[in-house]
Amino acid sequence: MEQSTENQTHNLIEIDYSNTDFFSDLIKKYLSNQDFPNQFVNRNSDADNAKEVVQNPQFSPNYRKGLVEEILKQYEQSNIHLNESSPVYQNIVKLQNENCVCITTGQQIHIFLGPMFVAHKLLSVCLESDEFNEQQSEYESVPIFWMATEDHDFEEINSVSLYNEKLTWDIESKGFVGRLAPQSLLPLVNFAKQRIDQTPENLHFIAVCETAYTQCKTFAQATRQIIHTLYGHTGIIVFDGDNTFCKKQFVNIFKNDLFKHDCSEAIDATINELKANKIKPPINTRPSNTFFLHDNQRLRLEKNENNFRVVGSEIKYNTEEINDFLLNQPEKFSPNALLRPLYQQVILPNISYIAGAAEFMYWIELKLLLFKFGTLFPKLIIRPSTFYFTKKNLEFLRNADIPIETIFYSKEKLSQLFVNKYNEKYNNLSNRLSELDDLMESLFMDESMRQYLNASIKTDWKNVFKKTSNSIKSMIDNSIEMNSDYQKVIKIKSKIWHENYNQERQKSILESLSSLKHLLSASSVTKNSKINILYLEN
Repeated sequence: MEQSTENQTHNLIEIDYSNTDFFSDLIKKYLSNQDFPNQFVNRNSDADNAKEVVQNPQFSPNYRKGLVEEILKQYEQSNIHLNESSPVYQNIVKLQNENCVCITTGQQIHIFLGPMFVAHKLLSVCLESDEFNEQQSEYESVPIFWMATEDHDFEEINSVSLYNEKLTWDIESKGFVGRLAPQSLLPLVNFAKQRIDQTPENLHFIAVCETAYTQCKTFAQATRQIIHTLYGHTGIIVFDGDNTFCKKQFVNIFKNDLFKHDCSEAIDATINELKANKIKPPINTRPSNTFFLHDNQRLRLEKNENNFRVVGSEIKYNTEEINDFLLNQPEKFSPNALLRPLYQQVILPNISYIAGAAEFMYWIELKLLLFKFGTLFPKLIIRPSTFYFTKKNLEFLRNADIPIETIFYSKEKLSQLFVNKYNEKYNNLSNRLSELDDLMESLFMDESMRQYLNASIKTDWKNVFKKTSNSIKSMIDNSIEMNSDYQKVIKIKSKIWHENYNQERQKSILESLSSLKHLLSASSVTKNSKINILYLEN
């Protein structure tokens, strides 16, 4: 079990992502604003984006009033009683003001809130909103966490890690995960209560989860209650788009997607442009990108000549029936992953989105789609990542003169660093061999020597060169593998970030609370795609 850090503080180290292999080359280009095709993103200023949003007739005073009422209703459904002094309540009512915008992030909802990066997202959007308000006088922003409650990929969220043990929510689910009854999670709560280190922060967190899973009718409502209890002091608004009010705002787009397929055409046009820029799109479209709720299942709608088929069932509806559903039961429809960002931008006066690197790739397919339907394509902000080291490991790296960013190198780059650092002789031998190969190549190209050097001599040399190069590489690899410093770095790396492990993703909030409780104050000095290292200091 983890040791309690009740009387310890965390120190912060920032790492520049550009010195690591943490992000793909495409993300690095976007962050450095170099050689990235800007037709796929929004590079406008915050003030210009805010101006565009507040002037959008969609966000009229009457609509804003309805949005605020919907959010307050959602908090009541989560058994959260907001008073006027609550930072969350104050931010909710600010959305009625015509000059108010929001900065948003989102995530699937998870058991016990999920992996560590969910907490990092929650806090990152608060910091971005605070910075906006410090820099702007004409506009104000509020932070929003959009719960992706309509996802039906239950297997993606039905387990959580606890000290290398997998806890699984073992129930059947094919519909919206947000609508699940959370009481079936109580056995996991009881198990975790006995398993966790009995620190005050751990016991408090489990008690908060137990209360929410007991009191609330849905998993979405319970998740909101947990986030509010733990992070309500930041003023973050927790929002769920699975409701009739929001779906009514999107009826015309659902209808367009189902009958005219303009959404797919706009996305496909962008996908073709991405491919022309040698960027591989993560998702391809279908003619229709709208799901339908039937028998508590979220199923695709597929248009045939005379009707709509509910894929995965024998159900078919004609045009009049679908139109009747859209008019009277819009909550039965749900946007897929490609329409969800458009749905968010129609519902919220949003100017920026805090995204993970994978989310970023989804968004860049959608600028033309959002433009087509008159909504702002938000500025995309790659969230910072935070990892937790022990002081002992950091001291080892420093004493061995190994830069801390090497933990975020690829294995190949890390090996090369050690080759350069510890295998100078082997490296020199390899370089000399390459020089000899260049010399031999020049001889083979020399017209005056060709009569003396037949093809078999060149083949013999290439065989010798290849065999010798492989022998040198093998000696280098063997020497690296036996190097104690290299082995220690690999061991540290295995607990932080490597090919098959990412501490932020694999380690849960539940098993990281002693570290996470220090994150808010530490993160106040760092954001904008940095890699943050927090380590304990007695």
